[in-house]
Amino acid sequence: MSVTPWTGNLKLSTRARNCLSNWDYRTVEQIELATDHDLMKIRSFGRKTLREVRAEVNRWRAEHLKATGENMTYAIDLIAGERGKQITKWGSDHDDSHTDGSLAVVAATIAVAGTDAKVVDPLERGDWGLLNKHPDRLRQLTIAGALIAAELDREIRYEIRKRALQSKGPT
Repeated sequence: MSVTPWTGNLKLSTRARNCLSNWDYRTVEQIELATDHDLMKIRSFGRKTLREVRAEVNRWRAEHLKATGENMTYAIDLIAGERGKQITKWGSDHDDSHTDGSLAVVAATIAVAGTDAKVVDPLERGDWGLLNKHPDRLRQLTIAGALIAAELDREIRYEIRKRALQSKGPT
């Protein structure tokens, strides 16, 4: 993962810039990995600022991936757009509450719909009503891909927190 200073890379309002400057968020990657709860702890950092920062980070990430020539396909663009919508609507704290693997299980359930494959889920979580709400197969696969990305984001944040606690050692 690269380290990119957010100053000069993110186009943010004065309030958002001041909030982030007054805390230890120095890189775009730190902001991406911060939970909504962590960001909301910043003084004067409300829901509106949170939405602004999340949208701007998503915009920057998409531009960065295209500008660097990284192999981004149309499917990845669709999934990234859907993931951005999920983050805006639900937030990373919501994702972090799904510690039971449900993001991955629901993604798999949606991905195999209409095929001979089956997902065995002892908790019978189903598809959260997403198959009926979105009957278009491409849309379903886009949502499934974004849910897998949500699970991956959640796991990465968990590992970062775990490593940070381990590096502090016993208190």
